[in-house]
Amino acid sequence: MVRKFSKVRSNNMFNKLKVYFLKLFNNATGSLAFVPLMIMLCFAILGFSILSMEDYNLSDNVLYFINWAITKDPGQASSIITTLLAGLISITVFSFSMVMVVINQASTQFTPRVIHYITRNRENQFVLGFYIGTILYDIILLLNYTRKEQEYIVPTLAFAIAIISGIISLLLFVRFIHNISVSVQVNNIILLIYRTVKTRLIRVQKDAERESPNEIEPILKNNNWYVYNSPQSGYIQSILSGAIKVAQHHDVIIRLDAPAGEYILEGNPLFYLNKQVDEACADELSAFFEFDVITDVKEHSHYAFVQLTEIACKALSPGINDPGTARMCIDYLTDTLLLRSKLPDQEYRKDKDGAVRIILSHYSYSDIIKSTFTPIRHYGHTDVQILKKLLSSLYKLALNDLNEKKLAYIYNEHAEAIMESAKHGLYNRADRTNLNQTTNQLNALEGYFNLSAI
Repeated sequence: MVRKFSKVRSNNMFNKLKVYFLKLFNNATGSLAFVPLMIMLCFAILGFSILSMEDYNLSDNVLYFINWAITKDPGQASSIITTLLAGLISITVFSFSMVMVVINQASTQFTPRVIHYITRNRENQFVLGFYIGTILYDIILLLNYTRKEQEYIVPTLAFAIAIISGIISLLLFVRFIHNISVSVQVNNIILLIYRTVKTRLIRVQKDAERESPNEIEPILKNNNWYVYNSPQSGYIQSILSGAIKVAQHHDVIIRLDAPAGEYILEGNPLFYLNKQVDEACADELSAFFEFDVITDVKEHSHYAFVQLTEIACKALSPGINDPGTARMCIDYLTDTLLLRSKLPDQEYRKDKDGAVRIILSHYSYSDIIKSTFTPIRHYGHTDVQILKKLLSSLYKLALNDLNEKKLAYIYNEHAEAIMESAKHGLYNRADRTNLNQTTNQLNALEGYFNLSAI
């Protein structure tokens, strides 16, 4: 009994360490500094490797192709490398300053939650890493001029690579300026968020199409679920894939009712199991739940809906006053809402044998459309164009639900709320007449909308 307990305890500790290092790896690879550091390391290895080739005269065959970048005068070579080094340092400082300015502008003008789209841009990270790597390479080269018989010998291949790297850095600088100036444009940020959420929703849709209702329904109808509380407070981000293997080992099904991005208090229900397990197993499963102090949900589409909504609301604020951006956000929200309306509110993950092991809950379609339409309607209730755009959005969504009418009550609820806001926000008779024309378009969908004019 003691031996069995110690074995379970050691497995639990191993899984906790595994989860800890996995989270550490994910945070490291997702940071701004990861790619530049890797490129720096590659340049350092390249520098010492090329200098070793010079010692053994292994670079003579390569020099034939790059004669234009070679000099054998130590003084001239030192001056060129020093000039390149000073220029690259200036370019690097300017580039990092540009990144900080863009981040500050995006945070102020749009929403702080779009910053990671800029900082996680791999192309920009590569450019910054190439600058720093070239600087490190040039420093290594300056410190390792070989000396033979009281003379300094220029490592020709290493010097040629330094020249070529410097030229490439200048070309990358031009590319970087273009990218950083384009990345802060609101239409590009909106399009990037839209493409991200659409890709995620399409992936979920493909997974949902492979599910068999006959297999899932008996699991959902099971009333014998045992609750296990959260060991900590925080925003639930996701459950790591390693939980599937542990759940298969203990032959249990994990049900997570809290959607990703929900704040969970310590001691509140975290997950449910279809059978009761001991405390050691519960602790082992709890270690696979990823918490964070912010609502940066990387793998859940709801976060992108929130981002588009916040950009639209910020654009409608008196300080920004950009209704065109808000209308663009509504258009992309309509497209993604249409795709989301075809998806179930739960997601299932299976083990290698095809058995369901994890049931994840998402924000319902009703909650998503409320969290998107309500703030925009509140901030734009005095703008007839925004209200018309919201009604037009509901009209387009309703066209895809005319036969089944499953979502009619949701769309009618929001359409009536828009008309109620218009009563209190629009005082101009021409604006009200303009909005009533859109209302007539919705009422033309027989048996779907029944809105009163204002």
